[in-house]
Amino acid sequence: MDQWSDKARSDGSAGRGTAPSPQFAAENAVANEIRIVKATVAVELSAASPLLPTLMSQLTVWARSPEIYAVVFSVPSDEASSVAPDPAASLAKAALHLQALWRIECFAKPSASLLDAPLAGPRGELAVGLAAFGTHRVAGRQFCWSLPQWPRQGTLPLAGVACKLARLPAGIGRYLALTGTAIGRADANALGLVTHCIDAESFPVIAAALADCQPIDPLLDDLHTAPDAAALPALHEVIARCFASDKISDIMAALETETGEHRDWASAALLAIQQRPPLVLLGLLRLIRTARTVDTRSSLIETYRLAVGLAASSHLADAAPSEVTIDHLFAIPEGDDLVLPTRAEIERGRAG
Repeated sequence: MDQWSDKARSDGSAGRGTAPSPQFAAENAVANEIRIVKATVAVELSAASPLLPTLMSQLTVWARSPEIYAVVFSVPSDEASSVAPDPAASLAKAALHLQALWRIECFAKPSASLLDAPLAGPRGELAVGLAAFGTHRVAGRQFCWSLPQWPRQGTLPLAGVACKLARLPAGIGRYLALTGTAIGRADANALGLVTHCIDAESFPVIAAALADCQPIDPLLDDLHTAPDAAALPALHEVIARCFASDKISDIMAALETETGEHRDWASAALLAIQQRPPLVLLGLLRLIRTARTVDTRSSLIETYRLAVGLAASSHLADAAPSEVTIDHLFAIPEGDDLVLPTRAEIERGRAG
């Protein structure tokens, strides 16, 4: 039996039909994007809502409660649009997004992100992160995942998923980061970005079953369907060859000299890269490189520092910035660094 189901019942019965406590019922009045359904919390995450601070404080409460078995996340379909947010609020929003992703990553119970829309653009950043963080990430047929592209005001570098990109095989993380190429659910599942492929018609079934404390792993495994053929495997060899280096000059040179059946692909990838400022490209590559050697928390903090550095930089138009030039992009912001509790601190908060 699923370990969470065991724990839920042994703690005092998050069993079938358990009614929410008054504390959770009151939460419905605080943020109408949060609903308690028996033993689950249903959260509709919207980039435009004031929900995130409430969510972060409540995740600790839900982790402690014997009445709550799982949290189910969804994203409104219009969050896939690419409308730029208010630049003045972009860094504050970036901090909230990163803090929310970290809290979801550290959540001590199952979380199921049910995603069935194209996830891209500044308003879709949080959704892009939901496809990479948390215990269970479910992609519907309309799922499409791509990283928001700089320099667009208010865009969080790599949507906070540099730590996930750094662990993808054979240059694929660098390829997705630098070109903004969109991938479907088949590739996302093959890469481990999503855990299951389940059509959206079954999303209500998932929510209802989790509300009745049905173990999440066999539930999702039984509903999982083999997606259509992935597109990236046919490109694995050429991606590994062209995106093997951490240096942008090496990557561009490899794309320029690619011939044969992948020549058109290489030309399109090179064009996508050339449309972005060199300073941004260098920053993203360093962010991914650093993420290979640090933990998730540290990578999220580095992401925020890069967001601050790029927002303040006057060198975006420089034709060929050096590695020395980009050091300032990762400097600790004066009095405004991202604060994330450690996993141990979050665990102590749950225990308290």
